[in-house]
Amino acid sequence: MPCRVAILGASGYTGSELLRCLLLRRSVADDIEIVALTSSRRAGCQLSEVLPQFSGAGLPALSLWEDVDWGAVDVAFCALPHGTTQEVIAKLWRHEGLKIVDLSADFRLHDLAMYERWYGKAHATPALQPHACYGLSEWNKDRIAKSRLIANPGCYATACQLSLLPVADRVELGTVFMSAASGVSGAGRSLREDLLYCEMNENFRPYATGGHRHIAEIEQGLRWRLKELDKLEADGKVSSVSFVPHLLPLDRGIMVTLSAKMLGGESVDGLRRVMTEAYRGSVFVEVLGEGEVPSLKRVRGTNNCLLAVCEDRRDGWVVIFSAIDNLMKGAGGQALQNMNIVLGMEEETGFGGGALLP
Repeated sequence: MPCRVAILGASGYTGSELLRCLLLRRSVADDIEIVALTSSRRAGCQLSEVLPQFSGAGLPALSLWEDVDWGAVDVAFCALPHGTTQEVIAKLWRHEGLKIVDLSADFRLHDLAMYERWYGKAHATPALQPHACYGLSEWNKDRIAKSRLIANPGCYATACQLSLLPVADRVELGTVFMSAASGVSGAGRSLREDLLYCEMNENFRPYATGGHRHIAEIEQGLRWRLKELDKLEADGKVSSVSFVPHLLPLDRGIMVTLSAKMLGGESVDGLRRVMTEAYRGSVFVEVLGEGEVPSLKRVRGTNNCLLAVCEDRRDGWVVIFSAIDNLMKGAGGQALQNMNIVLGMEEETGFGGGALLP
């Protein structure tokens, strides 16, 4: 019997990209059935009226999430705005056979005080938070496989953690600086003056320079990693890392440039070997060889992450690059990867082909 799938928020960028992935998967694996697509503003419409690229795909009409028969759904993907997902998932939770992959930030932070600090309001369903598993696929696969509620990581947090976690105990964390640049789709599909074509075209600018929400995820991941290595300080704190995001005049893609001072005795070649070993069994993360650097066109439309470890002109320092597609590995692609893990399938099921070129 095919896996019955629903997408809440199917008309947004992440929801529609996830749907594109599911349709590709359906065409090659034929093991899923898309039974419901929801939209609070477009209920009653065909998705093709909103997104013409899905014309002829044989999809259900958009509906309100309250009108879906959730007892007839096996996996629900929640691509709703931050702050609105908690109460929705609390109502879905009573359907015990339902697996949920949440693409919002509502269940990513296990420390509820930290959630309130970064998102500006108290968590609405604190009793449900302990059931959530952080869905950084390459680093939490065993827990993801056993969980009903997967908190899909943020796009920046994914790109940064994939580059930083393997070497977390080999660099001075207080020296870590991450400069990240994202395509405009990372800001969502809502209408904003600062995202208009004339504002973004031929432009490049930083934002959230005083602290981006994804820093909380990155430092949470660092705590887990150092605890795993038995190198976490007694008070459970980690050295703060610096992170500054930028907007690129592109549709999609994230490039992170990480610089850090290596601990004594470490070398760039050694860090590259450590990272290569960390991702040896990964089907989506590749560590490039000496002298190679990633580009966004090499990951566009894929679930891949390309990493490169390079010399810095300063002795004892390293530069690490990380490139992903923010709508894929940073959102819908990783969500599908997590569904495969939850269902006990090969992680790459439904993925295929190379990057979208030109």
